[in-house]
Amino acid sequence: MRLTIISIFILLFFTCKSQHTSNNSNDDIIRNKVIKLKGLEDAMYDRNYVLNNNLLNLLNENIVFENGKYAEFGDLRNVIEDSIIDDVFNEFEFHNLVSQIKRNSQPTRKGNEKIKNTEIHNNINSNKKITFTLSKPIFCIKKPYALIMYSYGSKLYGIGGSGVVLFKKTGNKWVLINEFWGTMS
Repeated sequence: MRLTIISIFILLFFTCKSQHTSNNSNDDIIRNKVIKLKGLEDAMYDRNYVLNNNLLNLLNENIVFENGKYAEFGDLRNVIEDSIIDDVFNEFEFHNLVSQIKRNSQPTRKGNEKIKNTEIHNNINSNKKITFTLSKPIFCIKKPYALIMYSYGSKLYGIGGSGVVLFKKTGNKWVLINEFWGTMS
């Protein structure tokens, strides 16, 4: 009897856990959406550099709480609906997102690459090509939201930019909510 109760509790715990967690399929879908959104289909993906730590720094520098909620006059309130901010940028989800980044930033074993590699066209001079990098997508636990950071640039043309993109899973599709903390050069 006791074993049955424990088994039911464990089963309930795992079924209540969010279905909006990272998996390779969701990661790839979100990455490809950012690549398309920023027009980077023909750019070179720098697989040796990941923006996880940059995203962690942005979260730590820009998220301020007042009574467990995102600050009333925080800059994200200008670009994202309050209800979404309350879902994504509360203390519980913030600690979850930070924890995911820290786990994803751990060194991997050789050959166990954690980031997606896109095709690089060997006949293109890399000095003239735009190069981009992406963070690993991170996911909210309680609601179907995901964040990812991108960065792109070209040494030859002196252009570049970066930003964070917020997606929401609606049905079976990841839909763009907004982009924020962007820079351009």
